[in-house]
Amino acid sequence: MPGSRQVLWGDTIFVRDFSRLDLIGSDELMRMATLLHDCHQSFDLVYHLLIEHDKRNGGSLAGTYLRNIKPTIQAQERLQ
Repeated sequence: MPGSRQVLWGDTIFVRDFSRLDLIGSDELMRMATLLHDCHQSFDLVYHLLIEHDKRNGGSLAGTYLRNIKPTIQAQERLQ
């Protein structure tokens, strides 16, 4: 139907409660970030997980990730 914007199908993934990252260990944060990046391209959630990892470990992974992922996000936006 012309002009119809009804969703016909979709994907769902279930992740641990990311509002309670204090319950997730640092190693698990990294595993989750890796899977969410590689398998689902969930860049916003990966960034959120890396911020938490950096807070705990004094690193700078989130900033590095954001700088490196920006071209990928821009390329995807051009395709839409």
